[in-house]
Amino acid sequence: ATPSIGAVFLFFRPVAALCSMAVGRILLPPALFASSLLHCLPAVRAEEGGQGLVHRPRWAPARRSGGLRVEDLHREYRNIFQHGNRNAASHLWSSFVLDRADQLSTADLVKLFTGFCAVSGSPVRPVDYNRYGLRLRRVPPRGNATVSDERVFGYMHYCCWPCVCDTQDFIWVDTKTVVTRDSGPGGRQFHFAVLGNPCDHEEKLDDFFEQPFERYYSDRRTTLRREAPEVRCEPRRRPEKRAESRAELERPLEGGGDEGVPASETCGACCGRGAGDKSLIGATLSDNGYIIIAMFFDAEPIPSGGDSAIAIYSRKLQEQHLQPGQVSKHPETGTLFQDERAFGGMCTQRANAGYNSGMGEIFRKVAAISDIAKHLPGEGGAGGSKDCQAEALSL
Repeated sequence: ATPSIGAVFLFFRPVAALCSMAVGRILLPPALFASSLLHCLPAVRAEEGGQGLVHRPRWAPARRSGGLRVEDLHREYRNIFQHGNRNAASHLWSSFVLDRADQLSTADLVKLFTGFCAVSGSPVRPVDYNRYGLRLRRVPPRGNATVSDERVFGYMHYCCWPCVCDTQDFIWVDTKTVVTRDSGPGGRQFHFAVLGNPCDHEEKLDDFFEQPFERYYSDRRTTLRREAPEVRCEPRRRPEKRAESRAELERPLEGGGDEGVPASETCGACCGRGAGDKSLIGATLSDNGYIIIAMFFDAEPIPSGGDSAIAIYSRKLQEQHLQPGQVSKHPETGTLFQDERAFGGMCTQRANAGYNSGMGEIFRKVAAISDIAKHLPGEGGAGGSKDCQAEALSL
């Protein structure tokens, strides 16, 4: 039987100014920019209740002719977030989509991943103005002791610009092969935005920290357990046999139990390169064992020689004085996007102000628990805010 779902009530803090600082000559339409900022605000703690769904039935919208819309995913909000709000919980959006990948066309799979923000977890309606071009670090292959400085160019859709800064500091890129309805049995490889496993140190979810939004918190002192209630941990599971098909994934366990095997992979020993014995509930892992929080769209490696079209174009952009809201155009595909470099000064200002915009410290605290940069061989804990942003902006 389908478990009951506790009521979830979202109340967004109704002041878009929290997400924005002085933005100079902003080129976005004011109404669109203000609306996107409002959606980026952290959600207030919601009522907790219900339990995670176990079975993965056929998804009705996937059977509809004419294709899917991101609103089909948004309507599943209460089914996806059953223990609180969506703060820093984009791994649950991702797993919901990936669990149903074999019911979706490749185009619909990609489309659904444009429907939420990797950083805040808030629903997003994708348009050219909230597509951001980024140059993110690629995680090394499992077991590789050598860490390269390889970067991958691609796109992400955000609820507001501060997510660019948090992405530069903590998010890496990895791959995963996904079987869709039209991919063939071998599936297709996609690039995904990934984090380390926060459950490597579950105790940090109870550490106190101060949110920077003094005016809107009666008590600024809080914990991740309170602010990001969907970041939940469980003892690591090691299934004896990997399921080979969706039918096997949904088959009841032997012995008469009524609990099916979750379609998402559980967090493996390499997740976040940590030594913890806990898994992030509901997370799906990338090829090298990291937490998938979003798709990294149209990913293309940036060769070290710098002779690719995007590398040449990036150098040209670097000579320009990019402004927030200024739209760039990919030289080959024609894709419109905002370049991360336009926000370099604003990211620095935000850091100096205590991250008083966007999600504040919530996502950053979750991502920092098992910062990928601090777990890779030879990194030596490098990868802080200024270092990461400077490296990305120099490419």
